[in-house]
Parts: sequence; structure tokens; C-alpha cells
Amino acid sequence: NPAAKKSDAILRYLQSPVPEVREDGIRIVYDDFTNGHPISDDIRQQLRSMIGDSDRNVRVQVAQDFKAINDLDAAPALIAQLGQEPDPLVRLYIAQALGESGDVRAAPVLAQMLKDPVIADAAAAAMALSGEIGEKLRRDPDRTTQVRQTVDALQNALDTRTGNDPADDDLRAGCVEALATLSDPRSEQTFQQLLSRPNESENVRKAALRGLGNLSDPRTTNLITNSLADAKPDVRLAAARALKNLATFAQAEQLYQMVNAQNEPDARVRDAVWSDLKTVLHNGTPAELNDWQDRFKDDPEKQLEVLQALHGALAKTNDKKQLAISDQNIGEILLANLNRPQEAIDHFQAALDYWQNGNQEEPARLPALVGDMMDARLKARQYADATKFAAQEIKNNPSYQPIVGARIKIEADRLRTSGDKDGALQLIEAALKMPKESALDQKHQDDLRDIQSQINQPGPGGP
Repeated sequence: NPAAKKSDAILRYLQSPVPEVREDGIRIVYDDFTNGHPISDDIRQQLRSMIGDSDRNVRVQVAQDFKAINDLDAAPALIAQLGQEPDPLVRLYIAQALGESGDVRAAPVLAQMLKDPVIADAAAAAMALSGEIGEKLRRDPDRTTQVRQTVDALQNALDTRTGNDPADDDLRAGCVEALATLSDPRSEQTFQQLLSRPNESENVRKAALRGLGNLSDPRTTNLITNSLADAKPDVRLAAARALKNLATFAQAEQLYQMVNAQNEPDARVRDAVWSDLKTVLHNGTPAELNDWQDRFKDDPEKQLEVLQALHGALAKTNDKKQLAISDQNIGEILLANLNRPQEAIDHFQAALDYWQNGNQEEPARLPALVGDMMDARLKARQYADATKFAAQEIKNNPSYQPIVGARIKIEADRLRTSGDKDGALQLIEAALKMPKESALDQKHQDDLRDIQSQINQPGPGGP
């Protein structure tokens, strides 16, 4: 078995009395892992036993391997070694490996490591606490005391070990990131103070914004909003994400301006700001949304979002007349600008149901709405349904004859000239079978038969 032979060979390297050979074996394991080859249980077990190897360079290599491999069963040995490891680089790699593992049992030793005399090691511990370990601590109701202790340790490291020296920034940013993850309300003042300081680094500003976003205190909305004007795009992005659950119509105009590429060059920020604005719109009232209907005329997807937000707001008020108008407006965008006729049909039908049930305060809307429904049915290739609808409308109101007849004729001719002869013939056949009492007028029938003849005759336009 080639795989078993290779595994045995690697184990011999790992168990060698020569440190350099053991290092080579660890590198082979790393290369195999990064190339997608499985690592046997025997090799994993051997690597775990080497976490406390007598040789410093071997320990460095092992810790690096576990950072990449993320062997969850190695966490207890890594935690034990971190408490006694004399070498700063090994401590740094072990902290990173524990961060990758997400093992919450590492939290106490990582919190203690915030006092490490080597700033880089303390920063690695803070960053490890900012990830999955911190998330698990925050979500576990049985670890409330541990969360408070960890927050206290992070705050102490932030206050006593960092300041304006750029060399401390990794630790400073790491502490703020971990505080953001743990989301202790006591940290809110820290986040606010950091954002108010003009010389804080980009990473610290981003972390503070994430912290305020996680806490979601409406009183901090204006402070977060100020960061939308930050010179750094990643900070603006962090601000936009922090506003996810906080933005209101008070920020709507600024968000609207930032959706425009001319005002905000970073596409990630524009997407995040648009997400915020959508949330604001969908929480708006009809009065707040009415002025937004004509926004985004050059962007139908976004205009549709505004109209759908208004539709949702109107549904809550039970204003059936305005709801019918909203349905017609949404249908028109779906049909004319987004080529989504099936969805448009549903909205047009809702509007028709209102106006044709004795609610004709504005009868002028009906002819256009009937035409819209015909266009949507025809575009969706629902020829039987389109002609059935046409017959019903002619029966209800003969004045609709030219509205439905012209559309059927134009679509049949378009299908013919585009080469879709089968579609044209299906439409014509359905139209000519409309009931006699609600049939198309003679002119439209003659036009359709003429198109039918052109399709059936031999030659360029026919079979």
C-alpha cells in the first residue's frame, strides 16, 4: 500500500533523534496538507506529541503546522504548552493555532497572554480572542463571568500597553477587535472614544466601528455615520456595516448619495450602503417613501426596491386604492425595464382586481392597465391566457377592442419577422378561436390571417 508506506516513512522522520530530520518530516506533512493529501491519524498523533519537543526549531515548525492543519484534538496540548513555552515565536504561532481552532478552552490562557512582555505575542493572543473563541464566549450564557474577566483583561492591555506608538498598533487593534467580538456594553464608551481620537489607526477605527455595530445602540448612530466620510475605504465599509441595524431616514439622503459611483468610488462600500438604505426604505411609512418613488430612474432594480418598500408600507395601512396604484407601478417596472413579465402579471392582476370590482374612481387607469396585462401575457408567451384575457376585456368593455387587438397583431408580426413561426402561429390560432361574442374585430382578424398566410406560403417568409 503506497499510502501506508509513505506514512511510515514520514513517521520515521518525525521520530528521528536528529532535530533537523524531524523538521524535514514536519515540512513534508505541511506540503502534503497544502496539496490536498490526507494526513493519517498516526501522523497527527505524533505531531501532537511534538508540541513540547526539546528543540526550539521543531516546536516552531509544529506550531506553524497546527495553525494550517487546525487539528482540534491538538488544542489541549497547545494550551498546556502555551503556559510554559519560553520562546516568543513559538508562543505566537501557538496563539495563532489556537485562534484557528476556535477552542473556547483556550480563552483563559490567551487572556493571560495579553500580559506577555513581547508585544507581538500579546497581539496574537488578542486576535485569537477576537475570532471564533470570542464568539463562543459571547454566545454561552454560562460563561458570563468569563466574558467579563476577558473584557477586563483586554481593556487593561489596551489602556496600559498601547498608546500612540505605531509599534503597539497590532496589539491595540487586536484588543479592540476582541472587545468588538465580545460585545460587552461596558466597551461602548471605549469604542466612542477611539472614534473621536483623530490619530487612531485605520485598523483601530474599523474595529471600534464593528464594536458599535454589534452593540447597536441608536445613540451612537450619528458617530458611526460620521465615519462614512472617512478617507479610508475600509473604514467607510466598516461604518456602513455598523449601520446595518441602526440607520433611519435621518441617514437616508447621505446613504442615497453614496450609492452613486461618482460620490463613492469603492464598490464594496456602495453595496454595503445600499444594503443599509434598503433596510431603511423597507421600514419606512408611505409618507416617508412617497418622495422616493422617482429616485433611481436610471437603475430599475433599485427603483423596484423603492416601489416594493412602498407597497409593503401601504399593505400595513390597508389603503387598497394606493396599493392598486403601487401594484401597477411595480408591474410596469418589471415588464418594461427588467423583462420579468411573469412577476409583472401578478401585480397587474392585483391592480385589475381592485379597479374592476366597482372601484373606478380613476377609470382612466384601466385602459393602460389592460394594455399592460396584454403586453405581459404576450411577452411571457402565454398566448392562450392572453387571448382569453382579451376576450374577457372586450366582453366587459368593447372600447378595449383596439387595445387588445393591436397588441395581438403586433406581437404576431414580430414573432414572424424574428423567425419564431411556431410562436406566431400559436398566437394567431388562439386569437382566431376567441368566442364570437367577444372576438377581435374583422380588421384585426384579417390582419392575423394575412400574417398566417405569409408564414404558410413557400418562400423567404414561409415554410
